[in-house]
Amino acid sequence: MNPLLIIDLEATCEKEPQPSYRYEIIEIGACWVSPSCEVLDTFKTLVRADQKLSEFCVEFLDITQAEVDGGVSFPDAAAALAEFANRYPGKTWASWGFGDLKIIERDCAYHGVENPLEDWAHRNLKLEYHDAKPKPKKKVQHVGMKRAMVELGIQQDGAHHRALPDALNIAKVFVERVRRESWKTDFDARKNAKFAANMVLMEIDKLDIDYPRPPPEGDE
Repeated sequence: MNPLLIIDLEATCEKEPQPSYRYEIIEIGACWVSPSCEVLDTFKTLVRADQKLSEFCVEFLDITQAEVDGGVSFPDAAAALAEFANRYPGKTWASWGFGDLKIIERDCAYHGVENPLEDWAHRNLKLEYHDAKPKPKKKVQHVGMKRAMVELGIQQDGAHHRALPDALNIAKVFVERVRRESWKTDFDARKNAKFAANMVLMEIDKLDIDYPRPPPEGDE
């Protein structure tokens, strides 16, 4: 079995974004999780943006303009992520929802650089968490990472909506679910029966993008 790469991305945001608003990645956090559920390695970098941060974004992400201005260019960040992604065997990465998958594809296309995860399978751990939970009769909404940690009785480490702490906290949720035998550690999304359906959900599940506004109360 191969380790799993968990990634969290943070992006520019507005309180009330216009339809044409372009979200830009400003922070990348990642960690490798072994089949035995140990964190093997971590990665983080800040990324310069073309636009200035809104007051809402500064407050929501608890980040400053100076921090972002001191980051690397997106092409350099993508290259650094590619190097980190190739440190261990395995070609599957995961995030909480499809938002991270969408925005890295868009930013790579915008900057004209190769997507470091182009040929990788992707796991939507938000969807997997939802599918693994016992279902009451009434419809249950997908929950955010913070809510999942509360449901599992896991202590949150670090600041929420910062990339590396979020990646590590997502890993904690993943590890706990594996220990409860609800998830498998070795997973090829391209061979999973739900993968085709999930790809359709990518286009319609707009709520998976957490960047434009704060999540609903209790669903962070």
